[in-house]
Amino acid sequence: MSIILKPSIKHSASIIFLHGLGDTAHGWSDVCERFNRKLPYIKFILPTAPIKPVTINGGFRMTSWYDIVGLSSRDSENCEGIEDSRNIVMQLVAKENEIGIPPNRIMICGFSQGAALSLFTVLQSSLKFAGCVALSGYTAKPSAIRANFATINRDTPILMCHGRLDNVVRYNDAVLSSELLKSLDLTNFKFESYDFLQHSACEEEIDLVEEFIEKNLPLNP
Repeated sequence: MSIILKPSIKHSASIIFLHGLGDTAHGWSDVCERFNRKLPYIKFILPTAPIKPVTINGGFRMTSWYDIVGLSSRDSENCEGIEDSRNIVMQLVAKENEIGIPPNRIMICGFSQGAALSLFTVLQSSLKFAGCVALSGYTAKPSAIRANFATINRDTPILMCHGRLDNVVRYNDAVLSSELLKSLDLTNFKFESYDFLQHSACEEEIDLVEEFIEKNLPLNP
């Protein structure tokens, strides 16, 4: 089930926001409703991930964008199913294109596993996006990102935010991911850390994301 937050004035931009493992579209609806009130020309699309077995949770079935085997060696994870989930995202992008919203007026954002999918999608896409926000996330399948990096998004604004006390996606994993992005010579990349934040979000971080969206998806481009 997806949640769609429609713009209250003329629709001129869209944001796809991807939740984390085990969550649903409702998990980030309150935050996106806040953004929607401040930026009423933007449509917010919050899909819910498919339900599938997740290895790290003993094969228990839950909403998941791809399989996660463990927390200790993310570099070597196969991330089974991530390409299928990327296709889900790109189908949403295509639907927005069909109603007149081009890729450069679409931003892909996410939290945790959804953040990883956002980066995986944008960095390998042949479409030029308006931006990408990755909260408490990391680069899934980094070897694929290195091999298939799409230079059209070299200057696409990308914001990564991470808590130093995160015990789910470790801060060191986020730092390694940021180093990978820097190695791609991205020209508009920012990594922001928060000293006392765990695997969650804080007001300061949400304020920064709102500023990032408003700057990179303005009412009048």
